[in-house]
Amino acid sequence: MNDLEDLLREELRARVAAAEAAEAATDDRPAVLFAELDRRFRLARLRRRWTAAALSAAAIATAVVLPLTLLSPGGGTGPPPVLPRGHRTVPLTDTAATPRGWAPVAYGDAQISVPASWYEEGSVSTACGGGASGMIFVGVPPDPHGFRQMGCGMKLSVASIVPGRSSSAGPSAGRTAAINGFRVVRMRDAHGFESILVPALHVRVLARGPLAGRVLGTLTRSPLSVVLGPGPKRPVPGGWRWHEFGGIRFAAPGDWNVERDKWWGGCPYGIAARVVRLSIARQISVPGCVPAPDTAGLDAARQGIVIGAGRYAHIGVGALQPGTRPYCVKLHGMRACAPDLRRSGALLTFSVRPPGRAKSITVELGLEGNGATARAIFDSIRPR
Repeated sequence: MNDLEDLLREELRARVAAAEAAEAATDDRPAVLFAELDRRFRLARLRRRWTAAALSAAAIATAVVLPLTLLSPGGGTGPPPVLPRGHRTVPLTDTAATPRGWAPVAYGDAQISVPASWYEEGSVSTACGGGASGMIFVGVPPDPHGFRQMGCGMKLSVASIVPGRSSSAGPSAGRTAAINGFRVVRMRDAHGFESILVPALHVRVLARGPLAGRVLGTLTRSPLSVVLGPGPKRPVPGGWRWHEFGGIRFAAPGDWNVERDKWWGGCPYGIAARVVRLSIARQISVPGCVPAPDTAGLDAARQGIVIGAGRYAHIGVGALQPGTRPYCVKLHGMRACAPDLRRSGALLTFSVRPPGRAKSITVELGLEGNGATARAIFDSIRPR
């Protein structure tokens, strides 16, 4: 049996992951600490959301209903997607598309870039009173009406990257063009937005203001699509170091620092750059976190990896949304599953159960750069 056939068999069992999530929910962790920590993790993983006052229900529904073809299916009844592993070269993210002083913002298969100081879907006070010159919305379209309801105006410079498919172009679709090798359909939306539909990346990008053309010109594939794309497994580069922890082995760059601790949690500001963090996750860390501006630069990805193997390590993986199933892929005989890849812009968080272990471990993988480092780490993960 070849790898693809073996993978297909594994993927047809992906519903088991939903049962595992339910099993993890029965853990007897302290309810108060869990609720607080889970809130902080949601801020870190799902901070690209509106508050209830900032978005209308229709805008939220748009982000939930529209699925991405490559990613976790949005509520169908068929089996979870199968990740093909052929023999094609994996195309990488074009890092040169990000101008100096700008920050990449990824959603699903796609990535655009905006000035690092632009606000990225902050709180109501940030949206109304912030001093940044622009805003970037991820997963939800801009909602000028929602801003007016809050008593403030939307910035002149605004960009958005949301789910999109060919059928969403409608009769207003304009001419076909190409941006950085991707075929796009140009449209013009209300409120002065330029809009492009990118069928190959399953997204729609909107922009307005003096930088609209430059923002649209930064379009490229996301590092996530590199990590999970088809093609042969990426070999471990020379000079990398192998690590063993939690029942798995994996490789990472040899110059990355290694940290070991027993804490799980912390402030929701992503992972440490160029660090391999190995946590036995026996205690919850709920520190007092200093508020920080929710900007594209602050939310930008960092290269690094965190392994959590302990009682609280499953906190932060996220729960399945109603009507969805996990996205799973085979890793050297193990099944790695993520609840929802649509929000994995800067960080891919998934669970994997090594052979002989009663519970899964949690892996957080930074998605910075062209995706090559993250893919090599991902492909190296295997049973110890």
